[in-house]
Amino acid sequence: MPRFLLAASLAVLLAVSVQPAQAAKKAAQLTEAQMISATYAQGVDLMNARKWNAAIEAFTKVIDNAKTPKDILANAYADRGACKANKKQTDEAVLDFNKALELNPDLQNALYERGRALAMQGKHAEAYKDFSKAIEKSQPSIITAGYYYNRGICAMNMSPPNPEQAKQDFAMAKKLNPKLKIPEKYKSL
Repeated sequence: MPRFLLAASLAVLLAVSVQPAQAAKKAAQLTEAQMISATYAQGVDLMNARKWNAAIEAFTKVIDNAKTPKDILANAYADRGACKANKKQTDEAVLDFNKALELNPDLQNALYERGRALAMQGKHAEAYKDFSKAIEKSQPSIITAGYYYNRGICAMNMSPPNPEQAKQDFAMAKKLNPKLKIPEKYKSL
């Protein structure tokens, strides 16, 4: 009987001593996950404030952290790409969008932003395809109005131009966002 009590006491003692170690490890992991989320949120705030360099730095920290979850990683690449595109660093931006889409092929904002960067490079046919994919993957909204608008611009700048498609895209963009201004040169469509 004393052996049983000794074994039981030892088991309880081990369980009690292991639990704090596991709890501390779990707390450290939560802290790391929270730090990743906080750094990503900081990057989004900086991007929204149009502080491209600081936002790129924050998103790069998230990207470089091996423990960043895949969904946050895809968004960090897409958002860093958007910042680079806004700085006219379109080649680097496209690389980030490609990585974001490799991680999450359904990421609409990465498709849209890559299309925007490609259009800035004069690659209107490629941009048109990305805007089309973004439209396919999204529900009609004020956000998708921008997708239609930019696809319409690309339709007119492709070789050969496609004025009928542009007309349809501008009409849909205007329907989704009545405040959207269509450029003068396309109003006659």
